[in-house]
Amino acid sequence: MKSIFCLLIILSIFQSEKALSQELQFDIVGKKMSDYSKLEKKLKSKIYEADGDIIIPGGMAMPIKYRRQQKGIPDLIVTYTFTKKDSLMYEIEYDWDPRNFVQGDATPQLLKFDQLLINKYNELLASLTANYGASKSKGELTDLAKIDTDNGLSRSDTFTTKNLETIYMSIIMSSHYKFNGTGKGLPLHFLQVYVNQQRK
Repeated sequence: MKSIFCLLIILSIFQSEKALSQELQFDIVGKKMSDYSKLEKKLKSKIYEADGDIIIPGGMAMPIKYRRQQKGIPDLIVTYTFTKKDSLMYEIEYDWDPRNFVQGDATPQLLKFDQLLINKYNELLASLTANYGASKSKGELTDLAKIDTDNGLSRSDTFTTKNLETIYMSIIMSSHYKFNGTGKGLPLHFLQVYVNQQRK
């Protein structure tokens, strides 16, 4: 009975890892935008057109954004930045942020929402740690009372892959976050992951 229970746990972890590997891509060296267009089509994502100015790094084409439906947390916005010359992938940004879908000022979120966002972060952190080893981390996600402070509850982690991609993930949750400790406090509740290929 004990061996069956252990097997079920292993299968559950494997299925979770498989689903995550399909959702997020961390090995971008040598990959082209066409590879990710096929992936987004398979995932039934929709092209997302954001308002506002877009900063395009030198030598890069216009970034392409997709929107993927999620459950319990904001829909995922995926931004692909790739070279203009040969469409090689340079950076992928994964962004779970309710501000992407509201006009005007953002509103504070319920604690249940923040807990789901924390669960997502911890899921990503566990998967990345299993694949790339320990991260360089800052902050913690245990003291939920910090959500109701100007600095909020936050954590960030940085990984480096064997292909020298940099993976940076961060989460901030605050009912009234103050940038640099000044100004009007604004609600912030987001999770972001950047996969960046180091330029040679």
